[in-house]
Amino acid sequence: MDILGLSDPFAVVKIGEQKFRTKTQKATLNPKWEQEFSFAIDWQHSNLIIDIFDWDAGLAQDDYIGSTLVKISDLCATSRHNQWQTRWYHLRGRDGQFVWGNQVSSYHDDHRKGFFSTLM
Repeated sequence: MDILGLSDPFAVVKIGEQKFRTKTQKATLNPKWEQEFSFAIDWQHSNLIIDIFDWDAGLAQDDYIGSTLVKISDLCATSRHNQWQTRWYHLRGRDGQFVWGNQVSSYHDDHRKGFFSTLM
């Protein structure tokens, strides 16, 4: 957080070895990333991890804001095939929450599913 009380947040979204980073939103406490990510997942054994950071200029290390872990099996169990759903998640580590939207679609192999999501 800067001297004006604002942050430059970005998110790192991970499922297994697949990892994406959002764009940094400058000078805000209410970022709107609206970025889409697509993952190939093993729905029985995968977790979605979202870490939120405050970007710092120069050589300074980015400040950790918070994170959440979501079991993909829970998302798949409550999702209808190819239907979009959104949920609010709380951050561990700080007071905060965010909306995560996702759509689940099956591949030919019953153990693998496509996971299409948007960090809002």
